[in-house]
Parts: sequence; C-alpha cells; structure tokens
Amino acid sequence: MPDSYDALIASPGWQADLLALNRCLVDSLVAAGEPPLVGGNPFYRHMQQDSILTSKYMTRNDRKRRRLFDIARLGRTLFEIGVNGGHGLLLEKSANPALLCTGIDLCQTSGFGHPRADIYCPAAMDWLSRRFPGDMRFLVGNSSDLLPAYVRDHAGAAIDILRIDGARSNYYSDFIMLRPLLHAGSLVIFDDPRWSVARAGIERAMAEGLLTPDPRFSQAETLFDEDAVMRLT
Repeated sequence: MPDSYDALIASPGWQADLLALNRCLVDSLVAAGEPPLVGGNPFYRHMQQDSILTSKYMTRNDRKRRRLFDIARLGRTLFEIGVNGGHGLLLEKSANPALLCTGIDLCQTSGFGHPRADIYCPAAMDWLSRRFPGDMRFLVGNSSDLLPAYVRDHAGAAIDILRIDGARSNYYSDFIMLRPLLHAGSLVIFDDPRWSVARAGIERAMAEGLLTPDPRFSQAETLFDEDAVMRLT
C-alpha cells in the first residue's frame, strides 16, 4: 500500500493511471462527436470547461479524496453505486491494491445539456477492468432492478465498504437492499448528503436504528456538511 495519500498522488504510477483514465474518457467523447465534458467527481468540477487532461485537482474536494483514501484501506471489498467516470474507484483501488471492487451505474445521460455518461461511463468501466484484471466487476442498469438479484446471488459475500453515490432519491432503498451483505465492521459512505432528498434517506435509516455516524470520520453535529460515513448499529 502507498504510505499516504500525498505519497500516492505524487507517485509516477498514480499520475500515469489518472492521465490514462482521463484520456480514455476524453477520447470516447471526442470519437462520438461530443465535447469532452464529464460529470462531477472527486477530482474535477461538474462538466468543467478546462480539459481534465491538464487541469489541477478541485481544491474543495481535497478532504473528500483523503477520506476515501483512508476508508479504502480499512476493507477488502468495496461496492460502489455510481461509477460515473471511475475516478473514485481508481483512487480507492490505488489506496488499497488488495481491494476487490464492484460498481453499478445506469450509464445513461439525463438528456440534452447533461454529461454523456452513456458514452464515457462504459469506457471507464472497460478501462478499469483492463487496468485491474480480476479485481473489478461492473453492473449496468438501475440499482432498484439489479440489486435484489445481486444480493440473492452473492449471499454470504460480505461488503466491507459501501459507497452510495447514485440517484439521491434511492439512497435509503439502495442501503436497505444491500444491507444483508453488510456486517458489523462495514462502513457506508453517502456522497454529498446536503441534498434534501439524500439527507431524508439517511435520517430515515438513523431513525429506524439501522445506522449511526462513524466517529472516526463523521460527527453527528456536522454529519450533513460533507460525505456522511456511517456504520451499522
């Protein structure tokens, strides 16, 4: 494992991987005649005009990246809802090379003027699968449709880290569907819970006595100021 987040980010291997992933995303969009703009992620702003091939990392997400790095080192298996451009998975896998990752994404665009995830998300999945052969598994489709069968087919396959960054209205249901694969030591990360519908889902799970903030990463009084990191009660 890399010694620290700063050591990873400074390493030639990380820089080469990030550049290769970004080039894959850009090339997939350009080949389709689309502007090379991707959705927001831990490293870059939402559909930023500056090329992700040359841009600096988004400063305000520095703490998010460092927490993802630290959390990724605490488990063996990761399930991520919302692959997008693959930047989160690349960071987590690089932080913990032993991590086995499963990701799910609709791989669809929301319509005109929205990022063309239908183009670049499958490209990201393909790149990650080739970069980390055998350690990446991907599902394409709606979590509500696919997760019940996934849980049934993987009974007994524990999820150490669950990162929920898909449709905010599904935060609660996504957690409930995957709960049978979680265990006492599992961590559940809810991305950007400042959205009211996302917060409502987290508050519901807490009110039902299912989740509580993990004090290593989240405090109750500031839980919704940044990504909420929870553990089972």
